[in-house]
Amino acid sequence: MTKIKYFLINAEAIVINVLNNTQNTLLALRSHTFNPLQNPPQAR
Repeated sequence: MTKIKYFLINAEAIVINVLNNTQNTLLALRSHTFNPLQNPPQAR
């Protein structure tokens, strides 16, 4: 019984970690794609 409880807790933690990682990658991609628009390259 305790093994099932531990497994559920671990699965919940893994899901939370995956959600956080996907959120971070989406934010990084969004900022990376929008940075060139906000900061256009200077003409030299």
